[in-house]
Amino acid sequence: MKTVQDVVDWPPGITGGAYGRGSHFPTNAGEVIVGESYASGSCVYFNGKFENRNLPYCCSAPNEKAAKALARILKSQEGRPLLPVGLIEFSEDDDESR
Repeated sequence: MKTVQDVVDWPPGITGGAYGRGSHFPTNAGEVIVGESYASGSCVYFNGKFENRNLPYCCSAPNEKAAKALARILKSQEGRPLLPVGLIEFSEDDDESR
């Protein structure tokens, strides 16, 4: 069975934004807490919380079906660290995540 990190480039990076001088950023995905997420086409967008700030993330999935499945996985992991999401089993065939 494939995992999330087998299907998409995991962990994703922060997708830009304007930040003030001296802003701190996470050095690893274990410091980021999963926030709201949604799929649009073959991309998944979500917020990650770090030091009480929302940071925008985006990752590309192989197709729209996989993006929807990944968005569901992220939704089920809201409030938890981002890094372990990459180890969750992922099925492209039946669009179900375990």
